[in-house]
Formats: sequence, C-alpha cells, structure tokens
Amino acid sequence: HVPIAIKLAKAGLDLFIEKPLSDSMNRVPTLMQIVKQKKLVTQMGYHLRFHQCIIKMRKLLEQKKIGKIISIQAENGSYLPDWHPYEDYRRGYAGKKKLGGGIILTQIHDVDYLFWFFGYPKSIFSMMGKFGNLDISAEDYSASIIEFRNKITAELHLDFFQGPEFRSFKIKGTNGILSWNSLDNQIEFYNNRKKEWHIIYKLKNYQRNKMYVDELKHFLRCVKNRTKTINTLNDGIKTLNIALAMKKSSKQNKIIDLK
Repeated sequence: HVPIAIKLAKAGLDLFIEKPLSDSMNRVPTLMQIVKQKKLVTQMGYHLRFHQCIIKMRKLLEQKKIGKIISIQAENGSYLPDWHPYEDYRRGYAGKKKLGGGIILTQIHDVDYLFWFFGYPKSIFSMMGKFGNLDISAEDYSASIIEFRNKITAELHLDFFQGPEFRSFKIKGTNGILSWNSLDNQIEFYNNRKKEWHIIYKLKNYQRNKMYVDELKHFLRCVKNRTKTINTLNDGIKTLNIALAMKKSSKQNKIIDLK
C-alpha cells in the first residue's frame, strides 16, 4: 500500500491504511518522512485491537491478573477457500507469492496484537512453508517462537488449511492462566492458588462487523481532533518488520535479532 499512501500523503491527506503496510521496507522511510513533515493522522487497519475480548485481555495483563507473564501460546487457523465463497480462492492475493500473499503477511493481525500486548520483540525463530494441498504459491503454514523483553516467550501458529476458523491464545503467568478463543468469546482465568478455572468475561451478542465500524469511528474522531490513533503508521512499520523477520528466519534457518 506504500506507493498509493505516498501519493495521498504528499497531497496532505490523513491515512487509514489496510494491513499489511507492504511486503518489504521499500520506500517505507519516505512515507514516514512525509507523514511527519505534514503532521498527518495515520491508522493501520488492525481490527483485532477493537475486539472487546482482546481489549479486556490487555487490561487484565496491565492489572497483573496472572502476575509475571512467562509464556504465550497463540493460534490462528482457517481454511482459505472458505474466506470468500463467492470467488475462486486461487485468484485472490492471499495465496499468491508475487502479490505479497501468504499466511504471515495476510494474517499479520496476530503478530500485531502480540506486539500490542508485549511490545517489540528481541528475537524470532520461525519455520514456514506450503504443506497443505491448496493450489497456491505462497506459504500456508508458519510456526514461530518470539522472544519479548522481560523473558516473555510466545509460540505463534498460523495456517490456511484449518477449518472451522479458529483463533485463540493462552497466556501463562506466575499466578495463573488467562485463556480465550474465538468460538466461545469468553476469557477464562485459572487461579494457581485456588486451583480452579472460572469465566471472568463473556462477550455477548458478538457481531464481527462491530470491530470494523469501531475502528473507523476511532480514526475519524482522531482526524477531527488531530490526535494520535491507537495504531499509527509507526506501529504498522514495527509489525511489518516483525513479520519480515519471521520470513527471514525461516529462509535462513536461524534466529533473527530485532533492533
């Protein structure tokens, strides 16, 4: 999205940019320079930051509900042909390597919320490839170990061949566990001291489209008030850098340190 974003930024327009920002860092510094120079309001299209369960989970972590965070297991799987039943999945960008597709960049949402929760990582080790039987040229599977600051480690699983669509995370700390998944949309807490699970938050009447409406309302409010959005271009650059490090790690078969 960088070439078009640069044209619009030069014209002095505020930017709501779909994810991912790009499939490389090509011309990204140029875009950032124009945005800073013209003092534009920017927002990346990461709708999960407007999912009520994910917002609640972030607050619980800030409140140290599970004490010191130790590790995370995060998963996002879906069956690519089910995404748009009205079109041939083989024609879409998501499965085409030359169009910047593949599971890592297409499902960069999960990279973004981990970054939102735990900050910028220290290092990444990843494996990716095309292991399913879909007729696509890009990778359909990725497994990563992401090391954050304060000795927090995340295991992130992404795939294009799992049905039904499923997203989940389990965050483990010194005082217990917080768990969520997209099927029941409730947050469960395991108390180490009491040795029991209980539901501490349940999202009722979940409507997927509400996230998209809420993020656009947020952007327009920030444009009107000339204030910083929840997910600026700078955040989008950092998230892209993490995703590109995942790809680099798999290609080079080694741990990649992030600066």
